[in-house]
Amino acid sequence: MRRSTMFNESVSWKLYELLKEAGHCLQTLSDGEIIERHGAAFGDLGADTEIKADRVVGEFLRDAIVGDPGLKAGRVTVEGLGDLKKPVDQRQAPWYCVDPLDGSLNYKRRNGTLGLPHTACVTALQRADGATFDDVFAAAVYDFRSGDIWRAWRETNGTASRIVTEVNADLIEPDLADETPFDLGSMIVFGESYYPDNREMLARAFAGRKGWLRSPGSAAYEMACVSNGIAAGFICGTQKQHELGAGMLLVQGAGGVVTDFDGRAIAGRPFDFTTQVPVVMGRTPRIHADLLELVRGAAR
Repeated sequence: MRRSTMFNESVSWKLYELLKEAGHCLQTLSDGEIIERHGAAFGDLGADTEIKADRVVGEFLRDAIVGDPGLKAGRVTVEGLGDLKKPVDQRQAPWYCVDPLDGSLNYKRRNGTLGLPHTACVTALQRADGATFDDVFAAAVYDFRSGDIWRAWRETNGTASRIVTEVNADLIEPDLADETPFDLGSMIVFGESYYPDNREMLARAFAGRKGWLRSPGSAAYEMACVSNGIAAGFICGTQKQHELGAGMLLVQGAGGVVTDFDGRAIAGRPFDFTTQVPVVMGRTPRIHADLLELVRGAAR
């Protein structure tokens, strides 16, 4: 079920406001670093270590989304807290996927890391039952550290569709004529380095190149930064889908390209909250093509 452009933009704005409120919620916590559930390690999908801030922010966002009649939520899935479903047709009601604190280790060590990013991320889909990445219609990412916020929504006009992306309420205008090649010496690329396989692949891809390959430790933040050109690209072999839905919408709305390591589009694929997939994002089609070539060479 395709909803109106007005509804999609309204959802993105409501998410914008809720994430700001979540920031105030996090600021009031004096003991957010307390570990409440021990898992394998930070970043592991099925057995992640959860701290109090994860739960408190997650509960706040879950309850706020469910309690807002304008969001019309049928299902809310929060990392670490699981599913909350309303007794409605899951093929018709929107599904909201929430990562309440992406970059938990950065949050825990924020007084000793000069403020590495820790973010909240929400992806909104048209439906929960049988959803694909084409069902992503609104998203927002909020950096608790800086207060920067990105939002995107899908606009439709008859059979035509486009995505709009903003950062701090400023519209990002895609530059379709930009054919500047990727240059690690003058551009930043974010590459996930938590998992050994991805770290080793990145080392092969950029072997012998001087430049700015970085890993700030919050994938939602890193993907959002591609949309407004802070970074030229993002590469991850094990990207969680609930964050990827938001990152994809933000980057596509800014004129960028998002594919897997084989160059296949992410859009149209089944959307599964718990699945991890490889992804290459480029700020422009040319930069994406250059990064994809490096990844393909390193992944062989």
